[in-house]
Amino acid sequence: MKSEANEAYTPQIKFLEAIQSLVLNLEMPILSALQTKIEKNLQESPNALIPNEEMILAMEVLVTKITNHSVSNLSENVDSVTLSNFLCYLKAAILNSKLEGLEALLEKIKGRINNPSLKFKVCFIRKCENLKINFFFQNIPVEDIASALRTALDVVGI
Repeated sequence: MKSEANEAYTPQIKFLEAIQSLVLNLEMPILSALQTKIEKNLQESPNALIPNEEMILAMEVLVTKITNHSVSNLSENVDSVTLSNFLCYLKAAILNSKLEGLEALLEKIKGRINNPSLKFKVCFIRKCENLKINFFFQNIPVEDIASALRTALDVVGI
């Protein structure tokens, strides 16, 4: 039987491994400093605990920032990741690390992956009407991904 204290906290290692998995899957040089910071924290504080409320807030902030920074008309010269790819990587990272308390967030992520935004649907329809069949994706600049991940780590004090 779990005690109340154990139910109110998440091992920091689980959270960091989830973020590390996401960073590694994204394979972006801009995230190397963040990867180093995560590795350092994994070595220095392997038994630290994070209050569940902070961990949940950090992940919600991450999803909110990423979603808010996704754009549809990003220049081809800007390094980016599609929003749906990022959310798929994040969902896998959460599930693989067995982070608890993120069920509602996982449902939001699943809904966002399965049901593209209305903005996407309208643009796609317009392009088809103009006989320019061009798949349209929302992208997130890599700098915004790095910023959102740093903010998530800041929320939990890392």
